[in-house]
Amino acid sequence: MNKLNLIIHTLFQLKSSTVRTPVINDEKILEKYRQPGPGKSGIAIKVLSVLGGIAASLFFLAFLFLAGLYESETGMFVFGLICIVAAVIVNSRFDNLVVDTASISFYVAGFFLVGIGLGSMHLNEYQVCLVFIGMAILTQCIIQNYIFSFVSVLIINGSILAMIIFSRSNDLIHILLIFQILLLV
Repeated sequence: MNKLNLIIHTLFQLKSSTVRTPVINDEKILEKYRQPGPGKSGIAIKVLSVLGGIAASLFFLAFLFLAGLYESETGMFVFGLICIVAAVIVNSRFDNLVVDTASISFYVAGFFLVGIGLGSMHLNEYQVCLVFIGMAILTQCIIQNYIFSFVSVLIINGSILAMIIFSRSNDLIHILLIFQILLLV
């Protein structure tokens, strides 16, 4: 069954399964499906986009360290915040794969710089992890984008895992995994 037939079948089931007939604009839904989507791409391209964004952020960070930014803790922290805020603003305004890649690059680089800046300001590991979790959750609330959601969830889980490892309570890793599995189900 191709996608068009599946859409038509689903619309028919929605209309016939309810007591009150829902108001569904069939023509608009089918027209939206038939429109060629400029800038639409498959999941493989999107995954490669995320990996490219991470690689680009690593090269960008290497450039910043070669330029000597690592000598200023405050500069790294502020520049990291600027990168994160710029990535969120740019991604909320534009919906394009290239913009997503650049935004992810700045987003990851921003977290890296904020982490180094906070670590240099004598915050302990738990506080840095909590700041990361808070910033990732805030990003999730602001941007409803699958790529940012993916990276934010990775940051949240990595921070929780780091807090467990820093506390030397390795048995909690199993509880974290069980909790995550229950969230998926």
